[in-house]
Amino acid sequence: MATPNDKALEPRPLPIHQRLRRHILDRIMSGAWPTHSRVPSENELSTQFGASRMTIRNAVKALERDGVLHAVQGLGTFVSAPITHETVFRLTDIRDDIISRGGTHRMDIVVRERRPASAAECVELRLLAKAELLHTVIVHFDGDTPVQVEDRLVNPAAAPGYADIDLQRTTAFAYLMALHPYPHGRHRLRAIVATGDVQRYLQLAEGEALIEIERTTWTPKAVVTKARLLYPAKGFELSGAIAVPA
Repeated sequence: MATPNDKALEPRPLPIHQRLRRHILDRIMSGAWPTHSRVPSENELSTQFGASRMTIRNAVKALERDGVLHAVQGLGTFVSAPITHETVFRLTDIRDDIISRGGTHRMDIVVRERRPASAAECVELRLLAKAELLHTVIVHFDGDTPVQVEDRLVNPAAAPGYADIDLQRTTAFAYLMALHPYPHGRHRLRAIVATGDVQRYLQLAEGEALIEIERTTWTPKAVVTKARLLYPAKGFELSGAIAVPA
């Protein structure tokens, strides 16, 4: 027979907001909800947990404040990239790098367009649904040797005037850094194989290796730009410091 003391030792059910938090974190940690995947709506979670939408909203907002989730207006709530130790690289302008080595910088603009952002780009860059992006692809040369392909997306709302700048007189990097001198950002570096247009732009043989740096920068108000910077792997060098994100 159970005694009053036995009942006192029985585990009490967790409050709904704690159960919801544990559920979401378990789904993320298990890989069931990968980075940038959409989480169920407030209505769906409300039905699943038998809780009011206000309770669900407060729990989700707490996870947003913790950086676990982020909301995209008009599209829903998504899993954020994990916060980890980071290698910090100094942001530099390819033009300045070439000139500092005694080289001669020039560039060819192969794509310059304004186009609708895809649904995936809206999620990744935290844009409103059906937002527009400015897209440029620029090949940078040291003399006659191509040294970098810069494939860049720019949020026009965060970079007024970018659509009209003379990219033969200033680089995208210089213009954006003048607008936002100390942006937040993240980057990813990987080795890939040269194919298609990039192979042709960099004048590489089929199957040669490339280094790709994917870099996204933002201000407290908005994502500014995402750039894919592609370099021939031969002779490529990069150094930086290891830091814990603030």
